[in-house]
Amino acid sequence: YLSAGGTLSLSDWRRANVSALVSSIYGLVKTYGAEKEFGVSPSGNFETNYNTCYADIERWVKQAGYCDYIVPQLYYGFLHESCSFEELLDRWCGLTDGSGVRLSVGLALYKAGKTDPYAGAQAAREEWIASDDLIARQIRVSRDRTQYGGFVVFSYADLMYHGTEGAKIHQLENLFSLMNEESPNG
Repeated sequence: YLSAGGTLSLSDWRRANVSALVSSIYGLVKTYGAEKEFGVSPSGNFETNYNTCYADIERWVKQAGYCDYIVPQLYYGFLHESCSFEELLDRWCGLTDGSGVRLSVGLALYKAGKTDPYAGAQAAREEWIASDDLIARQIRVSRDRTQYGGFVVFSYADLMYHGTEGAKIHQLENLFSLMNEESPNG
């Protein structure tokens, strides 16, 4: 690449190729009809996307031809010390505001009743154990944002719960109860 006159750094070259792939898939989906939609579900962490996955999410949201909707994986609690749910949500809302790309929020039901070893202090690590309404609270906070377009729960296996973990049962009960409430943004 460089001997042929290429000027991009390795990281920028990787981002350019990932962006080309995403744009190609978007274009392919649109060949089946303009009403067909394509979206991506990147990490909730902006730096991980850009520097580790080489995903230029800002470009994909701000420029046409990459995605119709985005579902960032906001798999963090409110107390997470380096990536708090609400701070990341606000950053994603700011990115998508006025872009025409719809924002849905990816939520981590799979963490219910488990320790999050990467969350920081003890209270943050145990937030998914201590709180039986974390998912419902995340949805309520998300619904307050004008950019909110819905939520996606990971994973299906956790949503179709068949086990005996009380934490997931309580999270699901609160989630199903919340789904019957009216969202302030429609």
